[in-house]
Amino acid sequence: IVVINIISYTIEQNIKGSFQGDIFSSLKLRNGNILFGVGNHSLYVYSFHTQNSYEIPNSHTYNINCLLSINNRNFSSCSGDQSIIVWRY
Repeated sequence: IVVINIISYTIEQNIKGSFQGDIFSSLKLRNGNILFGVGNHSLYVYSFHTQNSYEIPNSHTYNINCLLSINNRNFSSCSGDQSIIVWRY
């Protein structure tokens, strides 16, 4: 439990102020990074290696509500803009 709290604190400190809006969904990628769907219509990837977050700007035109891992190479994002995007990483 302590490790989870430290990881949560580290992520919060590194992404705080880097975007506006609430985090609606998150997904752990196969490389260990965490993907966030944010209320500013963008996706963010948090890298544990660099301890930074990276934006995929304007991924949707409305809040990203859900992220789903499809397989080892693809995930989907669903939004209030009534779209589903399948991504490859």
